[in-house]
Amino acid sequence: MPNPKNQQNPTANGADHSMVEEEVADLQPPSPVPEPDEAEHLEAVKAFRESNEAKEKILLQLDEEIEQYKAKRGAFNAEINEVRNELKSHREVLREVAKEREKLMEEVKKLQDRNKLNEARVQKMRKELRSVDVMEIDQMIADLNTKLETNTNDLKTEKEIIREIKKLTGDKERIKEWKTERDAVAEKKKEIDDLYSLRKSKTENFNALREKEKELVSRLESLRSGDGVPDGVNPSQKVTDLLGEKAKVIEEIKANRQSINNAHVAYKIKMAEYREYKRALASYERKVEKVEYRKRQAERAAKAEKLKEERKQRAQQKQEERKLMDKRMAAIAAGCQLFVGGLAIRCTEEDLSSYFKDFGTITDVYLVRDNDTKLSRGFGFVTFSDKDSAHATLKSLNGKENKSLCPLHGKLSIRFAEKSKTQIEWEKQRAGQSKKASAAKQSPAASSDAVEGDQDDEKDVEEAQPASNDLDEETGTDDQNGYSEDTASPESNHSGGKARKEWKATRTEWTNGTQDNTCTDQVVTPCS
Repeated sequence: MPNPKNQQNPTANGADHSMVEEEVADLQPPSPVPEPDEAEHLEAVKAFRESNEAKEKILLQLDEEIEQYKAKRGAFNAEINEVRNELKSHREVLREVAKEREKLMEEVKKLQDRNKLNEARVQKMRKELRSVDVMEIDQMIADLNTKLETNTNDLKTEKEIIREIKKLTGDKERIKEWKTERDAVAEKKKEIDDLYSLRKSKTENFNALREKEKELVSRLESLRSGDGVPDGVNPSQKVTDLLGEKAKVIEEIKANRQSINNAHVAYKIKMAEYREYKRALASYERKVEKVEYRKRQAERAAKAEKLKEERKQRAQQKQEERKLMDKRMAAIAAGCQLFVGGLAIRCTEEDLSSYFKDFGTITDVYLVRDNDTKLSRGFGFVTFSDKDSAHATLKSLNGKENKSLCPLHGKLSIRFAEKSKTQIEWEKQRAGQSKKASAAKQSPAASSDAVEGDQDDEKDVEEAQPASNDLDEETGTDDQNGYSEDTASPESNHSGGKARKEWKATRTEWTNGTQDNTCTDQVVTPCS
């Protein structure tokens, strides 16, 4: 066990709590780690190595077979190259024949399209002709001439006959043109038929070349597959297959080597974890020996620190309460603070400030609230910067009905904040301090510290404001609004001490009607 006398006190730097918390959090035994089995590890590595030795022998056999088939592959490849070259030249001829056939087909298509247009024009010309026989047309013209010469016709009929003769004469020329176009169309049809015959022969030649190509391809595939080889084995394919087997064996050897490496790494990691576990276990055992002592040290330090902090807070609270009491009493002594009663429970400081600001400069507004509901208890305090404003406000608003601040049909109850026995004693004490300060100023041996202290006191009197939020709940009842009026002094909020006891005694006197300096609606002596 460590010697407590030699142990450093952690409270010197205030780190006792954090150190103990960290130690308590870390005070867990390490998880057990089994010791690695070296014999098992060596056996696994040995199995991988034996497997690799067997696979390396297989690699040697594969290399010998590959060399043998590479020697046979030369003659075999020469025959394949011969067939391949023949197939290549044959395909070039096939492509040329195919081009010629396609060219003929395009030419036939063009002639057919052109001939269809000509044929349509010939058919149209035939429909426009009455007859295609010239002799028949001549006979028709002769008949019309005879009719024109022998018959007695009117002028209109003669004009129609002459017009018909001219038309028939034109038909003779159109018959010649039609026959010429018809013969041309027939000639083109014959030319198209000749092209079709030529294309048919090209197609037959193309099909024959296709069959020859298939034979060459079949022969090439037969050689590649080994059917056309005496022993039935393609040397090139065999070399490729053997190389594939060799690659697989090499991959297996690499995998075994990686497994050996992984086994070594895993064994080293297990050994490192085991050694780390042993060190952690030793550290844990040492820490267990120290933790109880440090716990006690930390608890004592925490208690001492807590006690010190509580004392500091109490002292600070008392100092703040004294300052608050002084400011509150200074405001009452100056006659600048008003007690405002009869307020609604939902009235706020903002409402009071907004309402009273028209009567003068407000330095503070304080509304007394219930500790549980946080709502107004019906009264509060308003402090003005000067007592004249307070006088004017008191005269103007006391007993006045106000809908925004008071309950329905309620009235404001305003008075100057009352003086208690504590207030009177405080004023006497301040008066004595002022006399001492004046005497110190006249004395040449007076210390500057005393003068500064009196100046601070005077400043506190000038800037005094009420600032408490908790009043004594043992109150009487207001006649008009049901709110407490015997708590009109803000020092009733001060908790604890002699001042609170005196204030309770003063309140009792007010309740019993024995207090002489009770505030009224008129201006009281401290404000005059």
